[in-house]
Amino acid sequence: MKFCNSKFLKIFFLAVILSGILLPYPVVNAAPAIKSVTFFKRQYINLRTIANVYGFRLFKRSGRLYMTGKYHEFSFTPEKMTAAFQGVQFVLSHAVYDNKGVYYISKTDYETILMPLINRNNMKRHKVRTVFLDPGHGGRDVGAEGRYYYEKVLTLKLAAKVRTYLKKAGFNVVMSRRSDGFISLKDRAAAANRSKADIFVSIHFNSAANKKVYGLETYCMTPAGAASSNSTKIDNKRYSGNNYDRNNFALAYLMQRSMLGYSKALDRGVKHARFLVLKEVKIPAVLVECGFLSNPDSERIIGTDLYLNQIAKGIAHSIINYKKVAEKAGL
Repeated sequence: MKFCNSKFLKIFFLAVILSGILLPYPVVNAAPAIKSVTFFKRQYINLRTIANVYGFRLFKRSGRLYMTGKYHEFSFTPEKMTAAFQGVQFVLSHAVYDNKGVYYISKTDYETILMPLINRNNMKRHKVRTVFLDPGHGGRDVGAEGRYYYEKVLTLKLAAKVRTYLKKAGFNVVMSRRSDGFISLKDRAAAANRSKADIFVSIHFNSAANKKVYGLETYCMTPAGAASSNSTKIDNKRYSGNNYDRNNFALAYLMQRSMLGYSKALDRGVKHARFLVLKEVKIPAVLVECGFLSNPDSERIIGTDLYLNQIAKGIAHSIINYKKVAEKAGL
């Protein structure tokens, strides 16, 4: 089926333009390799050098660092792991190092986060025709429990909506489950690998002990040699899920940005995790947390068709955008 001739896509992109959601980040010319230096037995790269290579401006304002170009705006907090690109939050693998007013970012973060955001030619090129959707939990595994909803019910309902949008846009869609049945995490990853799908999206809703917490999060696989965003444990092993580190982050960024654009929900950022499904799949993969059922006010919104449709459109639109980027990538 041809993607570009779909009547649905014309309507879909009109809605995108009207809603103010931008298409994929711009591309700049590829840059030469940048030399790193060693601090604390870890390789770092001077942010000023990165800015000079790409023709960006680097400056500090109100305690934050900004690296900006005509189409790019990064922000960082010295000695912190919090950062943002075009206003969308993300968590670095290592804190920005302040060496007497000279600021460094880890080589891991430069290569797996900044490079794909600056230039799609730093990503692996691959086709995007088939999407594997994984509605989290199911059967005896109910997932997060709110006052009115089980996570397993909402993930399946949301995945069905995403499937509808993707099918109308011309994608093939495979789902880990179509009904309320239990499937182990290993079986989900194995099914995705057998399916010959091009990307993997696991759909979840969140829960926290603090019932005031709310917002959206998107996870991708943690790079080798780094700790996950919610952990301090470093793992140097490379897993199957690390085969597409740059693509993983690009897909996660586009998905978080698109879901926020449609839903206007709170941005809790793009993060890294070694969830089993992200470790074992062999294709670009993300796991989305689409809201907190533990927050009573959020739960009332999350369960509505209006909200689920907004998130479903956000997920579908990000996949369309990722397709545009990945199929023209350079590696």
